[in-house]
Amino acid sequence: MSTRFHQLARGIRGRKYEIILLSLIMVFVLMDMVYGGTTVNLTIDGKASTITTRARTVATVLRENGVTVKANDEVTPKPSSALEEGMTVQVKHAVPVTIRMNKQGIAMMSTAGTVGEVLKDVGLRLKPVDKVTPGVSEKLTAGMTVEVTLVKSKCEVTKIPVAYQRVANADPNLDYGKQVVVSQGKPGLLLRIVEIVFEGDRPVKRQVKLESMVSPPLAEVVAVGTKRKIARLMKSPVYVSRGA
Repeated sequence: MSTRFHQLARGIRGRKYEIILLSLIMVFVLMDMVYGGTTVNLTIDGKASTITTRARTVATVLRENGVTVKANDEVTPKPSSALEEGMTVQVKHAVPVTIRMNKQGIAMMSTAGTVGEVLKDVGLRLKPVDKVTPGVSEKLTAGMTVEVTLVKSKCEVTKIPVAYQRVANADPNLDYGKQVVVSQGKPGLLLRIVEIVFEGDRPVKRQVKLESMVSPPLAEVVAVGTKRKIARLMKSPVYVSRGA
């Protein structure tokens, strides 16, 4: 009887130890699940979420969450970076964009946020007068076509002859109607500078920026006679004959 009692007691103590051990294992598992993961802020194309992961690198956490990354996509930090508590992982997927300038198109993939940013990425430094459609502040979207019109100007210099005038002065010492050139006329010279504005290769505006008389014209002076000749009437003698 005593032997059976001791055997029963040992069995109860054995199961008790098993229960305690199992409980400890469950506690460790729960603690590992709760405290063993890393909390990461994941932002994909501007959409943010907070996740807890047991991944050790950025590439692994992206793969676990079904995020595909291609060559032109932008990942911050780098995919090979180790995860840290509270880290923010950002992914920008590149979208297809066409930039048209001077009737030529450039197809590319870009992660830029706006039209202005993608133009800077390709090395275009625009002047305030240049035209961009859509505007530089517009959000870049997949399949967008950006039209760029470069506005430039050049100056055209022209030398224009200016005709001289003819001035007639009455001269009483010259016979009436007779004309004598007193001083020769000389044409003048006008300098004109015109600004021509081009949109691409097409001229759209012409504006005179400067007109300057380089040399004024010299008038031709002509003397015009006003002297009149007085005609004298010579009377012939009149002879009267008488008949015989």
